[in-house]
Amino acid sequence: MKTKSLPLILLLALSIVGMLCHVSLAQPTVVSIDPAIGTANPLETYTVNITVADVTGLNSWEIKIKWNTGILVFPPTVTEGSFLSSVGSTLMFENPLQLVSSYQVGVTLTTNASASGSGTLATFEFQVLSAGNCTLELYDTFLYDVDGTPITHTTTDAYFYTLKPFPSFTWTPEQPIPGDTVTFDASASYSPANQTIVSYDLDFGDNSTGTGMIVNHTYAAYRYDPYIVNLTVTDDLGASWWLAQELRIWRDVTVSDIWPTLDDWNLETVDKIIPRGTLEWYGPTGDTGLPEEYGPSLTILATATNLGSVDETVIFHVYIDSDTAVIGDEYTAHWGGPWIDWDPAPENFYANITIGAGKASGWNLWFYWWLLDSPPGDTTGNYLPTGDYTVTVIAETFEGEQVIDNNNMTLTVSIVAELSLVPDTGIASTTVTGALFDPNSTITITWDGTQIPTVPSPLITDSNGDFTALISVLTQDEPGAHTVNVTDASGNSAVATFTVLDMTGPAGPQGETGATGATGATGATGATGATGATGDPGATGAKGDAGDPGATGATGATGAKGDAGDPGADAPTEYLWASLILAIIAILIAGYGIFRKTA
Repeated sequence: MKTKSLPLILLLALSIVGMLCHVSLAQPTVVSIDPAIGTANPLETYTVNITVADVTGLNSWEIKIKWNTGILVFPPTVTEGSFLSSVGSTLMFENPLQLVSSYQVGVTLTTNASASGSGTLATFEFQVLSAGNCTLELYDTFLYDVDGTPITHTTTDAYFYTLKPFPSFTWTPEQPIPGDTVTFDASASYSPANQTIVSYDLDFGDNSTGTGMIVNHTYAAYRYDPYIVNLTVTDDLGASWWLAQELRIWRDVTVSDIWPTLDDWNLETVDKIIPRGTLEWYGPTGDTGLPEEYGPSLTILATATNLGSVDETVIFHVYIDSDTAVIGDEYTAHWGGPWIDWDPAPENFYANITIGAGKASGWNLWFYWWLLDSPPGDTTGNYLPTGDYTVTVIAETFEGEQVIDNNNMTLTVSIVAELSLVPDTGIASTTVTGALFDPNSTITITWDGTQIPTVPSPLITDSNGDFTALISVLTQDEPGAHTVNVTDASGNSAVATFTVLDMTGPAGPQGETGATGATGATGATGATGATGATGDPGATGAKGDAGDPGATGATGATGAKGDAGDPGADAPTEYLWASLILAIIAILIAGYGIFRKTA
């Protein structure tokens, strides 16, 4: 028995060893970037594959990858690999995460199919932007089987570098002005390929150059357009690359906006029409008294922008004038932010703030205009008169400022009293209601510029500056809009419009034609007009045809022979010939008649 059991024992032992060896030889699943180390030069294309190795039953995957987007372009071009698409249809999604220099991508099979083994999940193609080196890092990676169960795996990152050297430089002071000695330091430049930088060449952008790792230079003039400073570095293998940076030397602060508002709680409102007597919150809410929290004031929030390259400390003023012949001789706004205490110290009537280069003033130019004629914070004064006021924000000029015509900005606001007409259309009368005028002040009302009587009369405001009166429509036969103007004794005024209705009815039908009236008496004959000028003779008419000869009359009886008259004058020859011809004609006619009888 012992001899027979020994081979069985040996066979069992070998089987156990084989199983252990199989377990120990199983490979873990790995998601990696291929190649693990790669190189390319600026302006070239660099391609990597996201691969998976030794996976079983993969149905979907998702990864995030991040890198230095100053060296490799963002976003890359991503295409799906063949590992999952070779076993079925797939769906791919991409999500650029530029704020964190990262890119998310994933693929899932649209069926319950799965893939096992090793292959390419996706391909990333980058444009190389500049010289340097960086790590391509995988994170938030997920692999799932058909049941959505995560597949355990590890990840492997990659490293990229360029063969070209990496140029880098800084300068001090960071905000130079003309005449300053500017030190350029290129010591941070390096060779990603572990070569040695042997030359540093600087072009300062003002037609001058310099060489060396650390170089000093002085700029002579301000310039709105920046100086383009270019550094070229070369390594001991002759490889070189360059870096250009803008160095701006300019000084200019501009007033860019004025924002008047009556609502500190909602700064989106813009109020250019200010009801006389407005109360505005301007202080801490812990105190319930006046004027610590509320008062007749207008918030004026100004904005200034530093267009230059140097941090500037500037003084700002806000003036309000009804007459702009002289700016600043009427009212000055109080500076102090949203929790003002109306400190009358002179320094609280202007702002002295610093604005960083290329930045704006933010909330730092917060002013209040006290709307009474008493000192700010004193509520015993009278409300300011109605009318248009010009708000002027001025930035004082500072040494070295290159543009000064943008140092001020104006805005018109209007203080108005309240006026309403009820009704505001009709033909007879209307009730006039006014508010926010001077208290106990005589009111004058005009209609299209003509003063009209009121009920009551005289019309005087109450202690709050309010009144109500009845007036008659002055122009009942003139339909259309008419102007009603109300003015108190101090000149505060308000205007409203009343529309007179057209009471003319529609035209009636045409009446029948009336009887013809009697004929009027004949008027006297008018005087004969002067004879007109003789016209030119008309053209001679054409000669008419000759008429037929008339019949021969009967021969009359021979009368008694009269006395012989005096011999007449000899007849003209043409008469003798005419007589002879007529005689011959007569003889021929007589002969013809005799011939006819005998025949």
